[in-house]
Amino acid sequence: MTLEQATYYADRAKKIASAGNSILLISVIQWPVKPFDAIEYYMEFKMFTNLYASEKLSELTIERFFECCDTMLGRKEEYQEWKRTELRDAKISSIIE
Repeated sequence: MTLEQATYYADRAKKIASAGNSILLISVIQWPVKPFDAIEYYMEFKMFTNLYASEKLSELTIERFFECCDTMLGRKEEYQEWKRTELRDAKISSIIE
């Protein structure tokens, strides 16, 4: 998943999520800092103060993103509709490519 996709999905999920739930994008730079090393990004899924998932962005798939969101958003109808639409679109775009 790219950083742009992750930002879009995280922002959209935050709009649906209730108070206390959060999805954060975190950048991590290895120490000591080397100027040409890539920055690693992680997406953290939190319910209130409890961290229940942390995924490396380069390994995160759309399907895994929604699996993590199911825990905190699974019962909301708006979330279920959005999830179906996004997964369908992702499958269509993967077939086209």
